[in-house]
Amino acid sequence: MKTRNFYLENFIKKHHLTQITWLFPDASTRRYARVTKKNKTYILMDSPLSEKPREFVAIDKILRKHEIPAAKIYAKELRHGFLLLEDFGTVEMSQAIKNRKQADDLYILALDTLIRLHKNITKSEVSKLPPSDEVMFAENNLFLDYYVEKILKIHLSQQAKQEFYRIWKKLFREMQKQPQTLMLYDYHLSNIMVKPDGSLGLLDFQDAMKGPIFYDLISFVEDERYPLPQSKRKALLQHFFELRPVLASEKYASLLPVVAAHRHTRVLGRFGLLASVYNKKEYLKYAKNDWMFIKENIKNPLLKEYRDWLKKYLPKQLKG
Repeated sequence: MKTRNFYLENFIKKHHLTQITWLFPDASTRRYARVTKKNKTYILMDSPLSEKPREFVAIDKILRKHEIPAAKIYAKELRHGFLLLEDFGTVEMSQAIKNRKQADDLYILALDTLIRLHKNITKSEVSKLPPSDEVMFAENNLFLDYYVEKILKIHLSQQAKQEFYRIWKKLFREMQKQPQTLMLYDYHLSNIMVKPDGSLGLLDFQDAMKGPIFYDLISFVEDERYPLPQSKRKALLQHFFELRPVLASEKYASLLPVVAAHRHTRVLGRFGLLASVYNKKEYLKYAKNDWMFIKENIKNPLLKEYRDWLKKYLPKQLKG
């Protein structure tokens, strides 16, 4: 039986790739390597089919059509999930912002890139994207299954779980009231590269769906791995709303904390999954920041029931 490595080696030979250097793994089962061909470097993506290489290619096409900086694809073998991509260099935005003089410009550039995507994507393109409702609800429930149960070691009653599900079904209906667009679902600093010329390059958008317009905004502004001071977060949100004034109305802006509460609840569940199933416990160090953001956002009146649920069943986490 031919192994995955057999097909990978064939792909490497077919495209005359040399100097294969495997890069640090991320939170998925994808692998990346920097490779050389005719004295130019590229990125080799080794993506099992479960990691959606076909979806990556489809979304890449949409993004590039609208001049959003996704990688050029030079070669692909989707039957096995191998792609040869443009090399954006070695500097993540999370590293580049350590230069304070550069940080403000980079934040605005990345935010403007997101705004441009929202403005340029067509209704027809959005309508063809997979819906996010069921995926987001299932991901939200990881919080109970993997963070509360596995990490906190708190065994909730069936009644407590049913209350959680009921509250979030109601909140998801609220989230559907905001404009729905192409939601990249992973728009944060570690997935944005800063190229040598100072422009940006986007990574990891294979999970993109039709979803709430505020989701990627919150992922970017409230990045638990690189938390910003509240004043800086407010300034970025103000910049966003100045360029998208229709979304600044109470009708939509009041839903921003709801999306934020979901995103941080979902991320805690995802970190619990990575730690308990894949032994990637390093992600748990960011949990305190997700809790910080949750505590800030649940002050919103729409989140009263969720706030009460947390006070009732997870009082220590809410306090501490």
